Amino acid sequence: MKSYLYLSLFTAVVGWSQTKGQIRVVNSPTFSSAPSSSAFLDASSNVSINNSSTLGKGLLFPRVDLTAFNAFGGPVTGTPTSYPNYYDGLIVYNTASSGVAGAGSTQGTLTPGYWYYENRSGSLNGGTWKPVSPSSSVSSSYTGSASVTLSGNSFQRSALTGDVTAAGNSNVTKVERINGTPVVSTAPALGQVLKFDGTSWAPGTESGGSSYTGSASVTLSGSSFQRSALTGDVTAAANSNVTKVERINGTPIVSTAPALGQVLKFDGTSWAPGADSGGSSYTAGNGLTMSGTEVRLGGALSANTAIDQGNKSMSFSGTGNMGIGTSSPNSSAKLDISSTSQGFLPPRMSATERDNISSPAEGLIVYNTTEKCLNSRISNSWISLCGE
Repeated sequence: MKSYLYLSLFTAVVGWSQTKGQIRVVNSPTFSSAPSSSAFLDASSNVSINNSSTLGKGLLFPRVDLTAFNAFGGPVTGTPTSYPNYYDGLIVYNTASSGVAGAGSTQGTLTPGYWYYENRSGSLNGGTWKPVSPSSSVSSSYTGSASVTLSGNSFQRSALTGDVTAAGNSNVTKVERINGTPVVSTAPALGQVLKFDGTSWAPGTESGGSSYTGSASVTLSGSSFQRSALTGDVTAAANSNVTKVERINGTPIVSTAPALGQVLKFDGTSWAPGADSGGSSYTAGNGLTMSGTEVRLGGALSANTAIDQGNKSMSFSGTGNMGIGTSSPNSSAKLDISSTSQGFLPPRMSATERDNISSPAEGLIVYNTTEKCLNSRISNSWISLCGE
């Protein structure tokens, strides 16, 4: 058998070299050459040659370590009669598992498999070795997951289960449950709603008899109203109560965090934090008046006002006087209290509490609730002002 194969191959090669025909290698005992055939090389086989219906024949490509392939050999190349395309399309089986080819460029890193030399440069070493099989060109490693599996070089999406189902690799989904509660497959009638029957969601008549529809900002999904996302000056995700002011009357606000004392200032395009240059506007509040940008005490009280001194003291310096109940206190009085319906109530305390006053000043007046009498501090003693 092998002798016949060698003889046929020799005869075919000699015949091709003499007639400029094609090569047919052991196709049949009768046809050992293929003159004028479209196939330059026919290496097919058949049962009569193999003497077996199960014996296969393959074409074994040259096995080359491309890292050691340092030069293209042979006669002069680039001429019409000697490799005019500079080995463009040359195919080998590479045995190297890393590195790059010694001649020409390399696409990626060498891996075992079929590689071909693509050369359209017009020079011998100007081409690039490229992998033929996809496994040779992929240097990354991929793995599947619970929802996506990897079969060869094809990613497959697993079937969807749970509330929403879909067959594997199918984009056709079906809502079969709502939050784990099954939805019956009965087709609804016009105007019906999904109603829980104790086991499943099923089409039913709306108890209130009312009909509801959605709008541009609120959509109706079954019996659930869904608020659309907010856009414009104030934004918020759909059904979210977390809002964000991103514009003022259509003018954007930059996201830069402000520093202490800064104001929002228009920079020609956006509102941005900036230094207060004095152009701010202020108003007076409770008990205050305003003159220009100056805030002063003396306005009308618009609400009950309390000042918590804590353990701190409050003092008024100067030679002026103070009036309560009058806008023109007597000039001889430091404090002028005027009223026709109310009196002056000094501090009220027991005799023990009075004696616990630390370093009482001369002339200090309290109301002694033990004696029910006004007491005054005179000559380092407490004197009753109620008389005998």
